Amino acid sequence: MSTATREHDPFETLDAADFAFTRRAWVDAAPTRVYDLVSDVSAIRRWSPNATAVAFDQGDGPRVGAWFSGRNHRDGKQWTTRSQITQADPGTAFTFVVGGAEDGIVR
Repeated sequence: MSTATREHDPFETLDAADFAFTRRAWVDAAPTRVYDLVSDVSAIRRWSPNATAVAFDQGDGPRVGAWFSGRNHRDGKQWTTRSQITQADPGTAFTFVVGGAEDGIVR
């Protein structure tokens, strides 16, 4: 890529921190119960208006390194995402990264 092209590439000047946000919610339930709910990725479709089907890869479950796929739809478009579990501490934290731990775009 030439220097001239790089100067006009908007992705070269974007700072990912400008797009970061966190959402928090109080859930009146025991941490182990909440963990059971959020680590069941098939339940994502109950909470997301865009998710139609979410499932762990065959033989996988809520453990670090495991992968799952999610089918989504919005505005007449459909797509599939691949996500990887990056933290699985029962009763404490459950984290996944859309796109995988190495190349992910959303945590």
